[in-house]
Amino acid sequence: MADKSLINALQNRELYDHDIDEFEVIETHISWVLLTGQYAYKIKKPVNFGFLNFSSLESRRHYCYEELALNQRFAPDIYLDVVSIGGTAKNPRLGVEPVFEYAVKMRQFRQDELLSAIARHGELGAKHCEQIAEVLADFHARARPVGYNNKCGSVQHVLYWVNENFLHIEALIDDNNDISRLKKIKQWTESASRYLSSDMSMRKKHGFVRECHGDLHLGNMAYIDQKIVFFDCIEFSRDLRWIDVLNEVAFVAMDLAERGYDPLSWHFLNGYLQKTGDYASLALYRYYYVYRAIVRAKVALLVTIGVGVSSDKVQEAWLEYRAYIDLSLSQTRKSKPCIILMHGYSGSGKSTIASRLANIVGAIHIRSDVERKRMFNLEANASSYSALNTGIYSGQLLADVYKQLRVLCREVGTVGYVAIIDATFLKSSQRDQFKELAQSMSLPFHIVSVEAPIGVMKQRLRDRMRKESDPSEATEEVLMAQLRNHDDLTDQERQYAKIIDNSDWVSDEQLKKISGAFRQDIAGVLSTKAVADSSA
Repeated sequence: MADKSLINALQNRELYDHDIDEFEVIETHISWVLLTGQYAYKIKKPVNFGFLNFSSLESRRHYCYEELALNQRFAPDIYLDVVSIGGTAKNPRLGVEPVFEYAVKMRQFRQDELLSAIARHGELGAKHCEQIAEVLADFHARARPVGYNNKCGSVQHVLYWVNENFLHIEALIDDNNDISRLKKIKQWTESASRYLSSDMSMRKKHGFVRECHGDLHLGNMAYIDQKIVFFDCIEFSRDLRWIDVLNEVAFVAMDLAERGYDPLSWHFLNGYLQKTGDYASLALYRYYYVYRAIVRAKVALLVTIGVGVSSDKVQEAWLEYRAYIDLSLSQTRKSKPCIILMHGYSGSGKSTIASRLANIVGAIHIRSDVERKRMFNLEANASSYSALNTGIYSGQLLADVYKQLRVLCREVGTVGYVAIIDATFLKSSQRDQFKELAQSMSLPFHIVSVEAPIGVMKQRLRDRMRKESDPSEATEEVLMAQLRNHDDLTDQERQYAKIIDNSDWVSDEQLKKISGAFRQDIAGVLSTKAVADSSA
């Protein structure tokens, strides 16, 4: 059986058939990982936490092979083999009988390539989050959906694991303030569970419960050779791996926010939604966000009951636990949604401004260029080979696109999120339709108009067409047609529109100042019925 004496004994260069740079041990509450330089060896601790049981040698062997197979879905170049360990704990030998332990052999990568390390150093950026969203969306599209009669993903099954987290935590806290704060979250969760049960059932029926990663946070992602790689998925529980894909998305977003990257958490979420079109999932987003924060809170507390854990580690774990509780409470506050319309010619930079505003405000960015392509089953950056006013850009189809944008806008606003609708909106009739929608939903309505000199817009369009890396297919010809045929903002619209001069770079401070009006509209209040109210 594995213990620290085995881990110490394995730090012997003579045991290995490859070069050793140096030994380093990484310990978690369920495993040890022995780093050697070229390869890493992961050994499971003989523990039983209820949701995880590695107490027998056979169970550890089984889950080593599960870990190998499941993680090869994302990282076949990292997960290499399962290695048997024979001999004794004080004098082990690899690959000999009788076997008393097993290890998963992996190709080692640098620890500074972990996204958690990149984030800790303040170097995590939009490029990482965009790639996470793309890789995750592609993986979810390939992942196997669970059978409808399988318990995984059912309302009762979700509630079991939600309650399991609270039971574990309740047994480990005795401070009155900790107890009170957890009780608020639990009450909110119980209320949300009732109101969202039909959404959960519908998601499962439509195939959104799939064999996911299960533990996808920044500590289980690496940035190797300019590519995002997922690793260390949950192998020990089908129940925790077969989940709604949104459950996994919410985990990534929550982890980004907890590490101080809240704007990038919205950038990631919008990237995923634009890739998948799964805006209907937002009804459950806060619920799974809170669930994932509570999971991490529980994991933090498990550190405090480990054998031989230093007082510094215990104090650090309690700080981490309370940070996750703070984050959970923030999601129980209902923020009032509003509708923000982007307005401007092709090449004005309105989509870039819209994306940045969404990150700052905390909004869902719905882009007409992406949704138009989706209506025709085209990838966002694929060419439709349509000329001006033809193909997917013909007059009637333009009306259909704006109709779909209204559908999505209503969907997003109904479940309590700010919607940024990103299209040219060069016709007053188009703008009026969304203003009427906002009035019918009793939501605040804003226009953000982005302007730039004609020469600048033409150059941006030329640069964009050359790179072929944007959903928009607008050309200089399209721009000139827009300039000839548009409706200026009315005097009334200009009274409440925010005008942005995007001749050059617009700073974050400028955008934060502009977003001040939106923030007043969406200020949140604590409500245990937030989900119920926003779903009504």
